[in-house]
Amino acid sequence: QKIVEVITTTKRHTELILPEDTNQPADNILDKQHPQVLNYKRLPLFNWLKRQNFTDSFRNLNPLERAYTWSSCEAATRIDYIWLSEALTSGLQGASIEEAEGLTDSDHSVVLIKVWMGHIIANSSRAEVKRKDQTRTIYLYEEASQENWEEYAKELQSQLEWKRVLKQLEDDKSNAKCSTDTLNQMWDAIEEAITEAANKQIPRKKIFNTRENRRQDQGRMIASLLNKPYKKITLDRYLVQNKEEVNLVTEPNAVLNGLAEHFQNQFRKRKTKLEDMSEEWREVYRPKEWINEAWYRKLEEKIKEEEWEE
Repeated sequence: QKIVEVITTTKRHTELILPEDTNQPADNILDKQHPQVLNYKRLPLFNWLKRQNFTDSFRNLNPLERAYTWSSCEAATRIDYIWLSEALTSGLQGASIEEAEGLTDSDHSVVLIKVWMGHIIANSSRAEVKRKDQTRTIYLYEEASQENWEEYAKELQSQLEWKRVLKQLEDDKSNAKCSTDTLNQMWDAIEEAITEAANKQIPRKKIFNTRENRRQDQGRMIASLLNKPYKKITLDRYLVQNKEEVNLVTEPNAVLNGLAEHFQNQFRKRKTKLEDMSEEWREVYRPKEWINEAWYRKLEEKIKEEEWEE
């Protein structure tokens, strides 16, 4: 109950890491040494967490592994979990169960996870840029000449040599071992070199995220505020299904006319026959006296400048 309360009352766009000891396995087959075929009841919380897009971190990376966090002379189960919200799951890099002997006084093993959070921090940075009157850089790759690309390659090579990335790669290749931290450091250096070389040699421009621009493109602004992806739908074909055959129409004019006819037919005004309906459906169509018609009178009025500012 407390877990559900915390998750449902947490602020929007907040990512959660949920460690828990449930005293009950999530999977009766994989999470128990001796599965019970009869009388097994799955904890409702597990299903609820999955509906909220939470992920069992260990099972996500080890879908078929049998590993247990508690054991006795007669039984062993995995009853300790770390659940991750959706964005954190996409950065999950490692999950394991380690013996806790000598580390804690508990008779449970330790669940360890490793999560990369750069993508979450990057998203927050872009959101911050949108809220303020700041700029972002767009590289004009289509305007780059052959000479630009040749100079870019030379500059990138120079940056990598100056940052000693290439030498470090050769050293690690000969050692045949490379830690995760070292790989992350090298990748950061490579990423920085690519950006610096592009800034020097590739045409670019800055876009100002001003309030005026946001007002002019209100659809994108609203989609951004609601955290909804902005997508365009291309309708360039449709299926015509008759009793005996199915045809795919792709000719542009035929598609345009066919889709217009489809939408006109699909969203036509319906003829409601109340006399043929049950009392339950009649109640649905019956006017609601508690609705005030005055609520709708100003819906088509333009939004004032002061309202946008608020």
